[in-house]
This record gives sequence, C-alpha cells and structure tokens, in this order.
Amino acid sequence: MTKLLTSGRAAARIIATVLAFAAAGGALAAEGSGWRLLRTPDPRGGSDLVSTVKIADTLRSGPDFAALMVRCGQGGLDVVLALIVPIPPRDRPQIEWRLDDRPPVKARAAVLLPPTTVGLMPEDAAVFLQAAARARRAAFRVINGGADVTAGEVDLGDFPAMIRDLSVQCRLPPAGLTGAAPFLAAPEFGGASAPRSVQ
Repeated sequence: MTKLLTSGRAAARIIATVLAFAAAGGALAAEGSGWRLLRTPDPRGGSDLVSTVKIADTLRSGPDFAALMVRCGQGGLDVVLALIVPIPPRDRPQIEWRLDDRPPVKARAAVLLPPTTVGLMPEDAAVFLQAAARARRAAFRVINGGADVTAGEVDLGDFPAMIRDLSVQCRLPPAGLTGAAPFLAAPEFGGASAPRSVQ
C-alpha cells in the first residue's frame, strides 16, 4: 500500500489557515507580502505537514482563488492551489500557468483533500518549480470539464530563497527540489487511490 502524504484532517487545517490569511490579509497581497511558513501537526502522530503559502493578489484574482502553496512531499515538493470553491474529488482538472509574459503552459492536475485544493502532477510540478525560479509573477487558470473554475495571480517574490528555506524544513537534498510527490487522497476523505492523469 502506498504511503499517504498526510492525513486529511491535517490538510484541512492547513487550508483553513490559508483561507483565514486570505480573509485577514488580502489587502497586503497586492503589495507583495511574503511567503508564510505553515507547520501543521499530523493528528495520527506522523511528521508535521510543512508548507509555504503565498496569498493571491486580490486585485488580479477571482474571488474563488485563495493562494499558491508549495509543500513538503515524499522526496520532493508539491505545488498546490488553494481555492474557495470545491471540485468533485474524482474530476480531472487542468491547471494552466503562465510566468511573467511567457506563453501559458497547460498541465495535468489532481483534486486533493480537502477538495478545495488542486495540485500539479509530479512531472508538471517539477517543470513549474524550475521555471518559477526565474520569474516574478505567476498566473493560474483552473479548468474542469472544459470550463473555467477560477483564475488568479501570485507575486512570487524571492521564489528561489523560499525554495531553499523550505527544502531545509523538508530535509530535502538539493536534487530533491525539482521533484514532487504523488498526490493521494486520505482515507477519511473518501479514497486512497492515486488520481488518473488528465488526457
């Protein structure tokens, strides 16, 4: 059986914190507020869930787009978008991302738990992490069933420094910075099978 990333309850607490930041500090986001380090204990006694979060630029984002998260995975880093609106767990959304004025990239995604989060699949997360190290802003569009769900922008700030600091928290070797862990659902939120790739 594949080891789960984290418990659903721990993930839910992370998202609740993200949404609280979005509600309390949205005005600061447009001014380029910094990355926030979040550490949430696993109620089952496992390792803490460690994430860095950047609240969306509220002036350039839809009301259902909350934040960009980069978090510790199994041997790499996960790239996750926190939304206000849930997506059905078995759907297969896509994330279109664009860095600065570069052409957009459409990537495969998975609905995580809680279902107000979607994450890039491992190989696509690796591409994003490498490219974002040389960018100032990231724009995202979440697509599900051919229709737009929401869109938003994030000021990346000092993205390379954030990745270096997070890698220390995650205890990752330098080579681990370009990978991302599989996205799996915790049993208490409805399943433990890996999501299928978007066709």
